Amino acid sequence: MTPQEITKTVDVVVIGGGGAGLVSAISAAEQGSSVIVLEKAPFLGGNLTVFGGIYNAPDKEKQSKMEMSEAVKKTIETAINTEPANEVHAAAIAAVKADYEAWKANGSVGLFDSASWFALQTWNSGDKVANKELVDIMCNNAYDGFTWLENIGVEFNDKLTQGAGSLYQRTHGAVKPSGSGFINAYVETLKKYGDKVTIMMETPADTLIMEGKKVVGVKATDKFGNKYTVNANNGVILATGGFAGNVELRQEYCEGEKWKDLSDKVLTTNLKAITGDGIIMAREIGVNLVDMDQIQLLHLGNAFTGSTKGVIPYKGRNSDEVIFVNSNGDRFVAEDGRRDVMCNAILEQEGGFYWMIHDSKNIDPKSAEAENFIKGGYLYRAESLEELAGLIGVPKENLVASVNEYNKYVETGVDDLTGRKLLVATIDEGPFFAAKRVPSAHHTMGGVEIDSETHVIYKDGSIVEGLYAAGEVTGGIHGGNRVGGNAVDDTVVFGRIAGYNAANKK
Repeated sequence: MTPQEITKTVDVVVIGGGGAGLVSAISAAEQGSSVIVLEKAPFLGGNLTVFGGIYNAPDKEKQSKMEMSEAVKKTIETAINTEPANEVHAAAIAAVKADYEAWKANGSVGLFDSASWFALQTWNSGDKVANKELVDIMCNNAYDGFTWLENIGVEFNDKLTQGAGSLYQRTHGAVKPSGSGFINAYVETLKKYGDKVTIMMETPADTLIMEGKKVVGVKATDKFGNKYTVNANNGVILATGGFAGNVELRQEYCEGEKWKDLSDKVLTTNLKAITGDGIIMAREIGVNLVDMDQIQLLHLGNAFTGSTKGVIPYKGRNSDEVIFVNSNGDRFVAEDGRRDVMCNAILEQEGGFYWMIHDSKNIDPKSAEAENFIKGGYLYRAESLEELAGLIGVPKENLVASVNEYNKYVETGVDDLTGRKLLVATIDEGPFFAAKRVPSAHHTMGGVEIDSETHVIYKDGSIVEGLYAAGEVTGGIHGGNRVGGNAVDDTVVFGRIAGYNAANKK
């Protein structure tokens, strides 16, 4: 069949059918706009299909029933009594101080949290590189985004945890595995809008259509070679994700003192379809790119493929449930720390990998899930720590000593070895488990510059009329380190803003 040239016109065109794209499409449809979503892959969801299913947001009701350890109190008080690096930092500290003092004055119980504390932790964790205004928008709107997710059908567990790399016990875990709960809710919500929303699969965008300096549509090609001109009456939203899976781009922008080798030796958690296409399209029209040297490696990579899919038992992935040991059976890093710190520490170990050690309090030893992981060679199970050490080839006495020492730290509340703050669960209930993990290129914090309304910005500082962006395609939100769980906050908060503003030509 001869490829055709086809023209379509809608109010809003969304480039990318991952988390940010689907949220943007819903938000635009909520405003009554007609929407076309252009998706490169043969399925929707993007990296949501392989992520951990977590979302960070302060939750006063749930956190009032939790305990706040002395170590956590010290973390807060150290942060608010630090000498400010600049005026922005001083204002952030003052906001948290006010919230913390009010919380204490009101006789509040449980675990302190607030949007300002969430924002300060996020900004500090990103080395104060991020645009604090964007950080505040994300953190101030995180709980509203959480309730929106619940309202459209995403189910969450009742218990808050501290997700891997999330720094604080404000992580809401989805009931359904990976990102399936989010994707299903997004797709079902979009179906309610009928023919107002069209999703074009395996139809990657090629270029942005320009009228002068204004973006008015998108050129795209489907898998059959048909060429599409998709005109946008109101706006185009870039939501194509990052470039962690694009070796050429990550070497061009991210290799340096912090990450010396980002060649194809470093695996990626990202899907093959996510290769920074939106950033390349934006670069071609003169858009400003920010924080492009910032990339995050994730410590939870499958040692065979780099992916997180099929490796992390749902209930055994949180920082409060595990320890890490190297090939000698020794702990070497705080397991509740920043992802970049953990990954660099792992890369310094012999072989560049580690073993994640679990017990049966967080993994059902007889579950079909555990059996599948064991059969696949991803997980090892043993009745004793000595037997487990033999299975994974580490000195028995070292593994036993590491676990026993860690359990003592849980009892005393102080980790003298690594400085770990989250000490809530001992590892003492067999059978015991071990999973081999490696650092894997996971998230790129750099991308197109946006303002507080998600308008994309040219190099000269002017707004690109008609072009909006949300999700990992953008830069400026996470700085030098993306906090675990914040990627979905980013897609939800800024996706909703982008969809609303594009629909209303704001």
